[in-house]
Amino acid sequence: MPLPGNQGVLRFLEDVGVSPAGRQENLIFLLVVWIFAVAIATVLIRRLLTSSLLPLTKLESVMDDMSLRASGLVSDKRVPIESQPSELQGIVKSYNGLADRLQESWSNQLLFIRAVSHELITPLTLINSSARRLDRHLTDLSESDRKLLASIRKEVWDADHLVRDLVDLARSESGSLKLKLSSVKAIDVIADLSAELKPLPWGDRVLTPSPEDLSMVDTVLISVNSARLRQCIINVLENASKYSPGDTPIELSITSDDCNICFDVKDHGPGISQEDQRTIFKPFQRGKSDLADVPGGGIGLALVHQIVRLMNGSIFILSSGKSGTIMRFEFPIE
Repeated sequence: MPLPGNQGVLRFLEDVGVSPAGRQENLIFLLVVWIFAVAIATVLIRRLLTSSLLPLTKLESVMDDMSLRASGLVSDKRVPIESQPSELQGIVKSYNGLADRLQESWSNQLLFIRAVSHELITPLTLINSSARRLDRHLTDLSESDRKLLASIRKEVWDADHLVRDLVDLARSESGSLKLKLSSVKAIDVIADLSAELKPLPWGDRVLTPSPEDLSMVDTVLISVNSARLRQCIINVLENASKYSPGDTPIELSITSDDCNICFDVKDHGPGISQEDQRTIFKPFQRGKSDLADVPGGGIGLALVHQIVRLMNGSIFILSSGKSGTIMRFEFPIE
């Protein structure tokens, strides 16, 4: 609009921009679009990553599933190289090489077990039999000679026991130790065990359950391998005899509840430290206490733990202190 006297022109301007309300709506719309785009991108990226990592996932599954078998064969767990992406072929090749070395090591271990069984156990059995015949037929031996003969028999028995434990431990760790389980009465296990304890040097120290205690479990059945269970209990009893004074008893007791039956072995030794308790069932682990010079190779309890586990049972230290240790076997009742 012209101003009077040619003083200029007055112009009126109109704001045609976005209103605050419209601006807010636009921001909300852009935010929704951004969220939707991020969600779609996330799904697509996830699918892409899953597809890209599928060969690695399959390889991981094969590696997790691979375990030692009694047959010694792991070839069925090999991964074909040709079907893998070029980036993974080197890893797959290394894995297959590892499987081959594992199978070779496995085969060598089985051969070692067979060799030990034949080359060591058989001569030890013959030596022990010869010593027993000499003891029976030579009546004019002096007292010192008889003690020497008894010492030979004891050392042979210890060596035979050690070799058999080593073989069993190797078989259990490799998965080739198979146990045939059957339903047996708990009191029958105790009866057979009592007979086996009599000829042992420390057998007279073992106090077996009283008839009253046995009457409480006379009908209890457990699914175990009776011979192996007796072997395990004798192993723990022998261990207790080594680590407790020779003039103290070793108590074997039996109890049960609605679900389990328990065999407890109690000695009157110095106890087991907390540090030793953490490793006592591991192979070749021995106590670090002052009694660590007691003969043994740290095999017995490791083997016991493996055998008890194969019979669906458990073994653990119930209590241990200066007054002695209680070792408990626990098995489910049928």
